[in-house]
Amino acid sequence: MREGLKPGRRHKVHLSVDRTVAYHVGQRHGDAVVLDVNTEQMNRDGYLFVKSENNVWLTDFVPPIYLLINEHCENT
Repeated sequence: MREGLKPGRRHKVHLSVDRTVAYHVGQRHGDAVVLDVNTEQMNRDGYLFVKSENNVWLTDFVPPIYLLINEHCENT
């Protein structure tokens, strides 16, 4: 939350439009935490997004001001 979302070992940050999918992908790496990203404001502020062939949205970096922990994610 302090440093934002960085791509890590990948070339881009991967974002999902579906919270359930995000939760299940996160579970593959341990305890899942789903974050909401204010992509509308990021886009207005000039950040670019690209949609991949498998319907994942990609961006270079998500600064912490656009992040919010989703406390109400369904653990299904």
